[in-house]
This record gives sequence, structure tokens and C-alpha cells, in this order.
Amino acid sequence: SEGEACTVFQPLGRVEGNTFHGHGRFGTYLLSSTWPKQHDIMALLENDGKKISDPDSCTGWTGDGEDRGQPSTLKNNLDYHNTFVGQYDAGDVQYSSHYSTHNNCLIYWKTTKSFADGCSPHLVAGYYSNGAMNLP
Repeated sequence: SEGEACTVFQPLGRVEGNTFHGHGRFGTYLLSSTWPKQHDIMALLENDGKKISDPDSCTGWTGDGEDRGQPSTLKNNLDYHNTFVGQYDAGDVQYSSHYSTHNNCLIYWKTTKSFADGCSPHLVAGYYSNGAMNLP
């Protein structure tokens, strides 16, 4: 509903040390679109976290054209014998020390963007073997 917190733009919490194996379909998988953004958290707190005082804070860019991207990291996760690992759409999301093997899709996503800092990678220090890498 209009004026609610921007859920698709919330930063991820801690996603670390998980094992996904033998699932008929999905291993590590982010549902829906995941575009973590920086928000005016004080404005949300002042409104009990339910309403945003400035609807423009839900956009991907500030009024000055700065990217609102908020880096989020999935760290030290293991995937094996799954069909899919990844997500459809995500920006400013990094897989760090991700181990993915013997999956149909070792990692995939359809759309992304560069990190707001302009240099962080989406994949770092990972291991991917025996499956397809389906990246944009």
C-alpha cells in the first residue's frame, strides 16, 4: 500500500554459513527482486517503521542523482545437488566465499547493476564447479 516501507529495497540481514543440498529446486535463493537501498532510517523510526515520510526515499537515486545502493553480502554458504542457486533480479548483492558444486545452475541472476561504490564485485573468493554459470 502507498506510503508503506519499501520492502523490496531493504538491506539483507546476516546470511552466513548456510548449507543447501539435495533440494529438488532451489538452494540459496533470494525471492522476488532484491535491490538493497540506503534509507532515512530515522524517518522510519519516527513513524514506528510503518510509514515513510518522504516517498522519494524509495527510489534508487537521491535528488542529486547519487545511487542509494546498500551493499549486502551472503557469506560462506554451501550449495550442492540443487537445481537453482541465485535470484532473478538483485543489485548491490555480493556472494563472498560461496561454494557451489554439482548444481544445475551454480549461480544465476537475470538483471543486476554495478555496486553504488563503483568497484565491489558480485562474486568474490568463491568456488563454482560442475554446473552452469548463468549471469547477466
